[in-house]
Amino acid sequence: RRVHGTLSECLFFFAKHDPTMDSTTEPRAAAVAQAAEFAELMQKVVPLLEQYLSENAEPSAHKVVELASPATLRSVVNIPLDVDPKAPGASVETIVELIEATLKYSVRTSHPLFLDKLYAGTDPVGQVAELIIAVANTNVHTYAVAPCFAVMEREVIQAMGKVVGFPEAFDGVICPGGTYANMTALMIARHNAFPHVRMEGWKGGDRPVCFTGAQSHYSFRRAAMMSGMGMNQCRNVPCDRRGGMSSSALDELLTAAKATGENPFFVSSTAGSTVMGGFDNFVEIAEVCRKHAVWFHVDGAWGGSCLMSATHRSLMAGAELADSVVWNPHKGLGVPNTASVLMVHRHDGLLESANNSAAEYLFHRHAASDYDLGDKTLQCSRRADSFKIWLSWKRHGVSGFCQRVDTAFSNVTYLRDQV
Repeated sequence: RRVHGTLSECLFFFAKHDPTMDSTTEPRAAAVAQAAEFAELMQKVVPLLEQYLSENAEPSAHKVVELASPATLRSVVNIPLDVDPKAPGASVETIVELIEATLKYSVRTSHPLFLDKLYAGTDPVGQVAELIIAVANTNVHTYAVAPCFAVMEREVIQAMGKVVGFPEAFDGVICPGGTYANMTALMIARHNAFPHVRMEGWKGGDRPVCFTGAQSHYSFRRAAMMSGMGMNQCRNVPCDRRGGMSSSALDELLTAAKATGENPFFVSSTAGSTVMGGFDNFVEIAEVCRKHAVWFHVDGAWGGSCLMSATHRSLMAGAELADSVVWNPHKGLGVPNTASVLMVHRHDGLLESANNSAAEYLFHRHAASDYDLGDKTLQCSRRADSFKIWLSWKRHGVSGFCQRVDTAFSNVTYLRDQV
């Protein structure tokens, strides 16, 4: 058999097994015991989850949250952890009680009255997918350890890029949330404009600046901080009353920055601003970005899901002209948190050249090297989040996602009219 792993990883594996035990029976006994414990837990937990979900059908009888103070939660949920090395572990029955208490005092995001965030509940197929991801417990950095999930991630990105409508070649990577995805977009744009920074850092004459709408997500200021250019070099562009960024103001600000010797390299537009729900005019912004030769990014973390709707995808017109697009299926499509996709258009190989670190013990050239996805991202450990998106897509198809988006718009229109 082929053996995977470094020396340290092999030592960790062998440390889990008693060398005095028979090499064939001991692992088998452990696997059987693990499967039996899993079955026992599922037998007891699944009915709890079924009841928990069905209670959302009676919103008047069950609150969105049983709000309690941190001190109360520590007591009623038994949150403190015992650090005594001689303390025994809890029984399966106690674990089930802890799960039940956790559900009781957690926010019911599937409750009809949960209106607080840009997501709400999850779809059953996504919930099951999360369980499969945990059971498989692999790391999607190389094809060798995650062949199925790596192929799925590539397929998800290609399918989503086709829905966006990119006219030229595109690539992408799945990220742990929109903030991380937006940061990655800025980092690769930095590498495109200032390739020396990756190895040498910023130089005195670089003077980088980026621009984003005044109502854009705070992740871009954080990205500017993480890139080393500083938050003050992330400039706000005025927005209209609907939350859309002014393309004429953007043009003026880019012109003014260049006149003072600054080097604009990145512009982020927004598809669905956090507060107002505003959509920028991507066609106009794309033209301004072409004029000034700067990277054009679309943060469609929640607004990107409108692309699935024949009725509402016009809100995203022009997104296909972007250099990069972020889209979170966990906002709008019912996929469990987190499921965030960064797509890069027209810049073949830029994800790898910006992020790789030449970890020779992990990445090797082989027949399926195109599916070694770890060098496209700053992460090493990577969950198989593609599986949640892929399985949900298989279950519902574009038509099912379209219905979900259209229903959301219909509901918000009804709520607006009632107000």
